[in-house]
Amino acid sequence: MSFALTPPQTLATLVLAAVVLGCLAMGVRLFVFESPEAWMAWILRGSVALAVGVAGVFAYFLWGAFHSTVTIEKGLIRLQVPIYSVTIPLDSIDAEGARLVDLAKNREFKPGIRTNGLGVPGYRLGHFRLANGLRARLALTTKSSIAYVPFDRRTALLLSVEEGEKFIAALKSAGAGNAGRT
Repeated sequence: MSFALTPPQTLATLVLAAVVLGCLAMGVRLFVFESPEAWMAWILRGSVALAVGVAGVFAYFLWGAFHSTVTIEKGLIRLQVPIYSVTIPLDSIDAEGARLVDLAKNREFKPGIRTNGLGVPGYRLGHFRLANGLRARLALTTKSSIAYVPFDRRTALLLSVEEGEKFIAALKSAGAGNAGRT
């Protein structure tokens, strides 16, 4: 059973698009710049390649933001997002602890330090530390109706799933384990 993640709102889309277009514009500007020095030409070529590469990575983030899913299948939960995809065995999931949370009301789940990921206004993706000290993999585009899925005792998933209630119900009925219990 597959569930779509909520795509980012306009602000996040505009920020990511601006980064892509800015990097491409810088790459074009550097490409047309002529230098009389041979060593400078190599630096310019490298800078063009870097700018186009960064634009490509952010274009992938932007595309992936609208094509991300979480799937429950054959004893696994599979999160498919740009760069930070993960597959977790259902028996390591604490099904009883899985629930929908509102980050405005449940401050302990608020993402804090980003340890590896992307954080633009309205779109957080990757590895974060939560206010309660847990490590978490995030794919967030909203602040309410967030699927909180604990696993491996000190780690959780926080996901903006379009059909959050159906996702939590499917997770619990799929026979997820009780890994978070002590």
